[in-house]
Amino acid sequence: MAESRAKRMKIVLTMAEKAEDQAAMRVKEQAELMRIEQVQLQDLNTYSEQYLQSYRALKSGVTAQDMINYSGFIGRLADAVKEQELKIERLQQGLDKLKSLWSMAHQKRKALDELITRLKTEESTQLENFCKKNWMNWQIVQMGYAKGCTGWSVTKVNWMCLRGTLWR
Repeated sequence: MAESRAKRMKIVLTMAEKAEDQAAMRVKEQAELMRIEQVQLQDLNTYSEQYLQSYRALKSGVTAQDMINYSGFIGRLADAVKEQELKIERLQQGLDKLKSLWSMAHQKRKALDELITRLKTEESTQLENFCKKNWMNWQIVQMGYAKGCTGWSVTKVNWMCLRGTLWR
């Protein structure tokens, strides 16, 4: 007998589950990378603030060249902070895209799961109806044999039932 449609769809569901799991893993990895970069940004901001405080404290008794060096370094720190903020922004955009892809994979998996449940229910109902019909046909054939009729088949009984000639 051929495999049921629900059973065949189970293979598709397995593939959808794998795709969803892979998408979830990519979201997790991207979120972890973003967390690391945010910690690095906090460290840069903390270092920059400490350096600015030490720069303010050294204003007296410092040569002009030292002031230029301090100012240049503070400018490079500010650039590094801006660059880190842009990097985090790009990571956030990537994370949003990955979350969207995961959401689509999740919805697909859920829809397949619901389809399989519906198919199983339909197949179960069809099988139940088939069994009821054939049980009744078998009963009719048995009644025919009890009356001494021979050579009857379920197909003949079905045809006769359709013509309305069985009980004449």
